[in-house]
Amino acid sequence: MKKLITLVITLAMIASLFALPSAALTEAEITGAKFTVLQQSINGYSYTADDVLFAGKYCMRGMAISQDGKYMFGGFLNPNGSSAIEMFETATGKIVSGIQYIQSENNKSSYPKGLATDDRGYLYAGLAYNPNNTQADLAIYTYADGLKLVSHTTVKTTSPDIKTGVNGVAVEKVNGTYYAYIVVNYDVDYLIRVNVNDPANPVLDSAFGEGGVIDLQKEPYSLKEANYLDVDTDGTIYLGCQTQSDRVLMILSADGTMIQAQIPHPTAYGVALWGDYIFVSTQKTGNIGVYNKYSYQPVGTLAISTDNILLPITRDDILINVGASSICNVAVINDILFLGDQAGDANGCDQIFAVGLTDAAAKTVASWSEAIGARLAVAYPEKTEAPETTKAPETEPVTEVPETEPATEPATEAPETQAPAPAHTEAPTTEAPKTEGGCGGMIAGAAVLVTLLGAAVVFKKKD
Repeated sequence: MKKLITLVITLAMIASLFALPSAALTEAEITGAKFTVLQQSINGYSYTADDVLFAGKYCMRGMAISQDGKYMFGGFLNPNGSSAIEMFETATGKIVSGIQYIQSENNKSSYPKGLATDDRGYLYAGLAYNPNNTQADLAIYTYADGLKLVSHTTVKTTSPDIKTGVNGVAVEKVNGTYYAYIVVNYDVDYLIRVNVNDPANPVLDSAFGEGGVIDLQKEPYSLKEANYLDVDTDGTIYLGCQTQSDRVLMILSADGTMIQAQIPHPTAYGVALWGDYIFVSTQKTGNIGVYNKYSYQPVGTLAISTDNILLPITRDDILINVGASSICNVAVINDILFLGDQAGDANGCDQIFAVGLTDAAAKTVASWSEAIGARLAVAYPEKTEAPETTKAPETEPVTEVPETEPATEPATEAPETQAPAPAHTEAPTTEAPKTEGGCGGMIAGAAVLVTLLGAAVVFKKKD
């Protein structure tokens, strides 16, 4: 009997190692989720014109969160020259740094399409060569004191006549080694694994595929398009993609050679793992499918709409509830699900949403929202109308002095009374035009001239 009891206790202890960090998600919890906006920008302006580094940027395709949850990163693709990575403080929503990679061959900024972080404090960016041909690159940055380039490596070369881009990037420590996984797409579809144990000297992992590269257009994958991905701690790869016949979440073995499963999902795009669950975004919508990681069965659908969005501040001159456009990226950090919403054009809103998956995580998100609201209320006080100008009081007619009185000096006219200064003055030529629709009163038209120096242009915003 004692042996049996000991066995039961031992099995229970082993099972506890695989338990979820919280209670299992229910369909009711999924359908009742509320999504908090932590970041909202339009055409380069975050909240308002006072929060901007790279004017004119839009189309936030890449998104990543630091492993401690302190920072959010957005990769903006605007093809008109403002492609950049921006770094936001999660607890305040404030822009704290930004960077562009400037190509020496043509002085254009590369497209930062896929972003990921690791637990050592590095940001990884999959860079598509501008104008989407010739090569795919990986840039690695530190960010403890603003974004700084550590290394830049070309992971795949093609040719000028082959359309070449980058989609997802994921980083995972597998069997003691840090690997970066990069999806290269468009006319080609590759999955590339890079050993990044030394971020200053990343190298292709020769044990993965053919010299570190798997051609996903070949059998057994037969892909038309590879999108974004996540990688489990055992190396299992979860890839959103389109096959020749379907749109699926494809689950690959750690070495990438075997397809373990395929889960049909409409426009499977961003992917994130959490406990027993897989979150899969549906591009060009606000929907995120939730699946069981072991049975592959659907658990429910998270659907972002104007009815379940929470704003840190209810002022439409700063933020406005515009719903969700296209959830391209999902990430789970510290039991918080982050969602990256890509605006379609310069007039749309790029946004980062968050929802806590546990009670403690929900409280953290609520505290961030409260802090963001407080900062915005102080940073952008409500404009008040200047009081009506009052005319100077009319002077009383001068009464003639009787001859018997000593003569007095002629009465002088009362000076004109100055109207009180308005409570809020606008500098005459500095206010940018406001956009029609989208993001309320956020400003979209001002130009910021940036002198590009060297291979990387770095900005660090100060209060």
